[in-house]
Amino acid sequence: LVTIASGDIELTDEGRALAAAEEPARKKRLARRLQGLPLIAEIRKALDGAEGNRVSRKVFVRRLRDHFSPPEARRQLQTALDWAR
Repeated sequence: LVTIASGDIELTDEGRALAAAEEPARKKRLARRLQGLPLIAEIRKALDGAEGNRVSRKVFVRRLRDHFSPPEARRQLQTALDWAR
């Protein structure tokens, strides 16, 4: 959606299309992009395969703690959940 070069942020063609889209189309475009992000895709897959479509947050926090501190792992998960809603 953006490129960053020499400290400048520039919208890509897809980013411009997303920004120009009306609300329903913008949400659909963004949802498609978010589903491709590894953490969100992993959450979706786990929910789809879980009984009652429920998975403990602890599962994902534990995985994220391989790469982040515990507070940052929780923050990363919350951000992914907020964006995916």
